[in-house]
Amino acid sequence: IFDPQGWFGNTKVVDDVIAAIRPDCILEVGTWKGASALYMGKKLREINEDCAVVCVDTWLGSVEHWVSIDRDELMFKNGHPQLYRQFMTNIVHEKFDDVIVPMPMPSRQAATILDLINFQAPAVYIDGGHDLRSVSEDLENFWPLVIQNGILFGDDYSMAFKGVVEAVDSFVLQNRQQIQRSYIEGHKYVIQKK
Repeated sequence: IFDPQGWFGNTKVVDDVIAAIRPDCILEVGTWKGASALYMGKKLREINEDCAVVCVDTWLGSVEHWVSIDRDELMFKNGHPQLYRQFMTNIVHEKFDDVIVPMPMPSRQAATILDLINFQAPAVYIDGGHDLRSVSEDLENFWPLVIQNGILFGDDYSMAFKGVVEAVDSFVLQNRQQIQRSYIEGHKYVIQKK
């Protein structure tokens, strides 16, 4: 059954990023059931039929799903979350299986593989883990994959997720020589490479 439930919100930032750099590809780290991937895929398809959203996720749920949010959201079957099946059902239902490319693996592994094949993206959207260590690793691992003048952006920059705020602030400070501009809008952060 089609169920794109998610916490994507504030599509203005995504619209602004896509309008500013007109990417043909967005690399998404953390995708849940695909609501954000579908939105970005639809926006990309409006400007270029030959486009892709590469989605990196384990589809096993985040730490907060396992310890503090209703575990029923993980849709267990035989002891295993069924998020990937739901994600693919949503993608096929919306007829975006020719645009959305899943990479079902941990983000560190995906970053290593993409680096080894010299993959570069005009835009990288980070919405995986929310703890300081996970976000810091994602920022460090995926920043080298962003092309010159490309944008790394992400979600959950709020005090509800202090790890995201700390990781993003530290990353911007440490990499200021490589950053053209950075800003926060709502709960989303945007960092553009020089």
